[in-house]
Amino acid sequence: MNITVVCPFYYPNLIGGAEVSIKMLAEWLASNDFNVQIVSFDGRADSETINKVKVRRYPLISAKGLSLTLMYPVLRAMQKFEGTTDLYHVYDAYPTIGAGLYKTLKGKRQVVATLDNYAGFCPVSTAICSACDKFPSRMRCLFEQTSTLEKPLGFAYASFYPLLSRLARKVDKYIAVSNTVAELYVKYGFDSQKIVVIPNFIDIESMKVDGTRSTNKKFNILYVGAVSRHKGIDLLIQALKIIESATPYAHLTLVGKGKWLSYCRSLVKKLQIEDKVTFTGYVDNQKLREIYSGADVFVHPARWNEPFGITLLEALSYEIPCIVSDTVSPEIVGDAGLIFKHEDVEDLAEKLMTFITDEGLQGRLRHNCDKVLRRYDIDLVARRIANVYYDLVKDSS
Repeated sequence: MNITVVCPFYYPNLIGGAEVSIKMLAEWLASNDFNVQIVSFDGRADSETINKVKVRRYPLISAKGLSLTLMYPVLRAMQKFEGTTDLYHVYDAYPTIGAGLYKTLKGKRQVVATLDNYAGFCPVSTAICSACDKFPSRMRCLFEQTSTLEKPLGFAYASFYPLLSRLARKVDKYIAVSNTVAELYVKYGFDSQKIVVIPNFIDIESMKVDGTRSTNKKFNILYVGAVSRHKGIDLLIQALKIIESATPYAHLTLVGKGKWLSYCRSLVKKLQIEDKVTFTGYVDNQKLREIYSGADVFVHPARWNEPFGITLLEALSYEIPCIVSDTVSPEIVGDAGLIFKHEDVEDLAEKLMTFITDEGLQGRLRHNCDKVLRRYDIDLVARRIANVYYDLVKDSS
């Protein structure tokens, strides 16, 4: 079967959770008798082959407003390769609008789209306001994330985004990476019959590591990811302050970068816990492995409805139990973690204290990490994705 994967970025460009997943899936497909090619929009027009995967790259005028700026390039690319592909897999929600336009203009090939953010109905892709169908909410979110010069464009974008969302609903099938993602897309008008929930995945064999804990006599709390308000890092910092006197050996490491980094540094200074928090910024893979190996618990304190959180799987691969907010799909960590109420600092502090002081609980959750992780083995999950391909192609013949 000939599969064309359409995505904004592909390895080695803009490496985040989505790019890691796309590369992993493409290479699995190539090694399992699929003829797979990538069409991305992250460079000048050229092509190359990476690990048996053919990659065609095209330029993109602007990285701002990806849903809109990708629409026409995605349409053109899908029309161009229609004669040499059996099915399109649009990976990432941003190109979904262009894919919907392709279907509206009578595109002949079936299209499946992976929904790993909320760009299908939210112009800032976070759905954090919980009212993306209301113009004032869209405006507020866009104004918070645009400069003064860009605000007039934000007004226009907020006005016609519902039209773009209608195009996104024209795709043949959707793969939501969690139940939370599926529920929100249905809330905003997407057909539940078109949505199947298939989680993100990880290559367990390549990720097997020694889960030895640190011997630095500290209890190491870890966060890895973007440093932004919707990720809730400030809540974790405040919770650390609450438990400071009871657990003076607790130490927090924050790995990542983002616009909110300066605010978080200021908050740490204000709370006078500079000696208990380490900001690493961006780190390379080798350093990140070292940091994971020394962690005792991983905390994901998101305010927003986190679509999945690939860092949770990374943590589980190091046998690190997770504490996550209830806006991070609880089914992801299962029996290897604890759940706290989002934006409730007191509840997060209580969960941290419970975990830190109960060695039996630590042992039980750590023991469950491997069992939970195996649900996300790429060989298992990718076969479910392949079955979606087969069903779609069969239905179109």
